[in-house]
Amino acid sequence: MFVLTVGFRPPSIQTAGRGAAPNPVVRKELDCLKKDKMFAMRMSSADYDRIQNKAQLSGMTMTDFLTLSALGKEILVVNGLDAVTIQLKAIGKNLNQLTVL
Repeated sequence: MFVLTVGFRPPSIQTAGRGAAPNPVVRKELDCLKKDKMFAMRMSSADYDRIQNKAQLSGMTMTDFLTLSALGKEILVVNGLDAVTIQLKAIGKNLNQLTVL
């Protein structure tokens, strides 16, 4: 699974050592934002469950999902990219073997 957020420009300096996240692509984008404020809100159980489900489907934490959604970023989840990547690697290996001949 690959998650792409549209409209985000990552910083030139990347931070490291922040621990593992459900999705490293999104985590790279959000690591640059210092989370020094807390925001609490009330919502119905149904809304909470729907948001939690969407966050899990996108491979993000609820905080990351809500932050990106509130900032107007479009979250695209692409499934099945692993199989495509395997095929592209195989094609690349075949091309490298042909250049040696």
